[in-house]
Amino acid sequence: MSSEQHQCAYGCETQLVEQERTFKNGTKHIEKRCPTCGRGHGYAPKNINPLEFIMPFGKHIGLPLGEIAKRDRPYLEWARANFKRANIVSRINAVLAGQQ
Repeated sequence: MSSEQHQCAYGCETQLVEQERTFKNGTKHIEKRCPTCGRGHGYAPKNINPLEFIMPFGKHIGLPLGEIAKRDRPYLEWARANFKRANIVSRINAVLAGQQ
C-alpha cells in the first residue's frame, strides 16, 4: 500500500491509501480509500503489460490478451474494429502489433 497525494473528499484530514484489488474476472485494479472513514474513492485499472491484461467480458472472458492472440487472433482483430472502450482497444492494438 502506498499513500496517495489527495485528501479524503468527505472532510477527513488524512491522505488516501492505494491498495491492489483483484476482481472476480481476474483484472487487477488500484482502490483508493480513506483510512479514517473507510470510504472508497474509486478504482483505477492497474498499469500492466497488454499481454497480461485480462479480457473483462465476451467470448474470452477471464483470459489474458496474450493467450487470446495465440488461440484466436481473428477475434482480437474483430474486437479492435468493434469494441468502443478505448482502454481495451489500445491494449489489443499493442498485442496485435507485437504478434505480427
